Amino acid sequence: MKKVLVVGGGVAGCTAALALSAAGIPVLLIEKENEIGGKTAAYGCKACSVCTQCGVCLTASLAEDVRQEAGVEIRTGSTLADLMREPDGFTAILQCKDGLAEESVGQVFVASGFSHLPEGDSGNLSVKGSPAFLYGKDLEKILRSRKRDGIFEKKPEQIGFLFCFGSRNPSHGAAYCSKICCGYATRSARALKYMYPDAEITMFYMDMQSVKSGAYLQEMRENGFNMVRCRPNRIDSEGESIVVRWEDSDGIHKKPLDLCIACGGIRPGTDNRQLSQLTGLGLTADGFLEPVSQPEKAGIWIAGTVEGPMSIADTMADARVKAAELIAWRRKEAGV
Repeated sequence: MKKVLVVGGGVAGCTAALALSAAGIPVLLIEKENEIGGKTAAYGCKACSVCTQCGVCLTASLAEDVRQEAGVEIRTGSTLADLMREPDGFTAILQCKDGLAEESVGQVFVASGFSHLPEGDSGNLSVKGSPAFLYGKDLEKILRSRKRDGIFEKKPEQIGFLFCFGSRNPSHGAAYCSKICCGYATRSARALKYMYPDAEITMFYMDMQSVKSGAYLQEMRENGFNMVRCRPNRIDSEGESIVVRWEDSDGIHKKPLDLCIACGGIRPGTDNRQLSQLTGLGLTADGFLEPVSQPEKAGIWIAGTVEGPMSIADTMADARVKAAELIAWRRKEAGV
């Protein structure tokens, strides 16, 4: 039985690899980084007095489960360099740590994930070098290492979250909405409010995506969060503070913050264009990958955030569904 080549060792790739191996299909999993697990390996739990369903705990043992799975061969520090179609599958050329390697595989499962907004690349806003300014991924690492007595050396009194940072902006190459950022930002804010109940937290948002059923926006207000609907037109570093400026029908406003978190959303993977050329997958207008023919005909399956923004839970569900489709097709072809 030929292996399935899984490209990407993040949430989607690991989930698919486990499902395929459990069905008796051998897997070759390649990951360009030196460890599997993806970006969520650095994410922190956002629970406060209750679980806020951020999804991080769903991946707690995912990477280790893959490492322990006998049917999955893992090659880190490896990328897909070339892919040649054969009568019974593909010949994949891999760029590995110690040079090129050639593998014969039956199908290819692309799950290479997404990228973060490049630091310093903030569209019409510009903040550099201030310890009071954090990107969402920076806050994730801090939340992952939090303790009961707090997470910051100095207690913040004024905290701000900037929604849609570097996104929903055609001139910045990200006209789309990442969908999951509202939930990420509000869950993170609730975690900080739980740890610092006296802190004033302001949420600068454009529109609120659905996070859970009910009047979520009103619930945030009732729980003490300042919900300001605007798109800040300027942020500056002034001393140890970050100052956010915006304009509305009442005029020009500014808000000094001890801590400002920029939620940059999900960006297309930096390898997407190359993967499109190698696999024949299409590129959407926003730079994500999409199928151009039926996976069964092309021999190429795709899952997770390489297709577009998804939550952790949705990414895992999508990978399981696509893996199940591949498994069913393999069994049909084998006459099982």
